[in-house]
Amino acid sequence: MPAQVRAHTPPLQVNLGGRWGTVCDARRTFTAATASMVCSTLGLGLVGRVRRGVLPGTLPILMQDVKCAAKAKGLGSCVYSDDTVGCTHASDVAVFCVGELQH
Repeated sequence: MPAQVRAHTPPLQVNLGGRWGTVCDARRTFTAATASMVCSTLGLGLVGRVRRGVLPGTLPILMQDVKCAAKAKGLGSCVYSDDTVGCTHASDVAVFCVGELQH
């Protein structure tokens, strides 16, 4: 099932199995390329900047160790772990999108 994503305000939020939560990046696997893919997928810009712990979330942490192939179409097609033991909201991913998409 594809993951739904919200990136309009920090932290990044995903919906997995009908449940909204955050993405932990304690191991620094969430790359700028992944952030850019999130921005592009949501139509929010061409370049994504990733930050951690900007505004820690209160939702459950649902993903960590996110690794996406170069041609990933969304976070749901990336490899990740749902074992979030050891993650805290201080490592929640925030994605900031810049640039304009050409329509």
